[in-house]
Amino acid sequence: MSDIEAFMNPSKPLRCFIRDDDGGWDDDKLLRLLRAFADRGLPIDVAMIPIATTSALALRLQREDLNAAHGIGYHQHGFAHLNHETQGRKCEFGGSRSWPMQHADIADGQQRLRDLMGSALDPIFTPPWNRCLPQTLSLLDELGFAAISTIKGSALAASAPLAQIPVTIDFQKRSNGERLQWPEFCGYANKQMAGEATVGIMLHHQTMTAEDFQHLFELLAGWQRSGNVEFCAMRDLLPACAVAAA
Repeated sequence: MSDIEAFMNPSKPLRCFIRDDDGGWDDDKLLRLLRAFADRGLPIDVAMIPIATTSALALRLQREDLNAAHGIGYHQHGFAHLNHETQGRKCEFGGSRSWPMQHADIADGQQRLRDLMGSALDPIFTPPWNRCLPQTLSLLDELGFAAISTIKGSALAASAPLAQIPVTIDFQKRSNGERLQWPEFCGYANKQMAGEATVGIMLHHQTMTAEDFQHLFELLAGWQRSGNVEFCAMRDLLPACAVAAA
């Protein structure tokens, strides 16, 4: 069986969630993505950038009824999605920021999203670029977050006081700065999924091409037909106590 066939036709039971990052950027493309998921009865979660999320976007989401009733969840994605590091990898909550600065950004972003999204906001935090300092997790815990979502293999996993909801597959994976072609991508995805009972797929709607949309929905339709994939929201993966408190 080829990598494409193996990826499109999972032979073992899986749970799958979809996390779309950078809510607040390119609202029209975000709405297109959410409508497509709602039309297909598939859940999706959006990591919302607090500073980029406007009242106009929140109103559009409300007017189009793109909410939990359609399996759509929302949670916090950093604060402004800005890199504050002058060396090394990009990070919004890294060593260049003091704890008071980090605390203020996370708390202000949390309150802004609560004001805009209300009960639609889940107690999950996705740090920009899927990274932050391990110590930042104590701030998240203090502010009432129940889970953090990074990427499979993150160094945060061993030190997190929070539940982990890692994504497994970057749907727009690059190698040496170039997007993987579909056969290469399927090989990468199969390796990432090996031995996993729950698989998370990360999207960035604002950079998705027409071909990306086509491949994504062909994949999800194939997984639906297989009967081996249970689609879920990230909220479904939270500890029961966190869901009760949300």
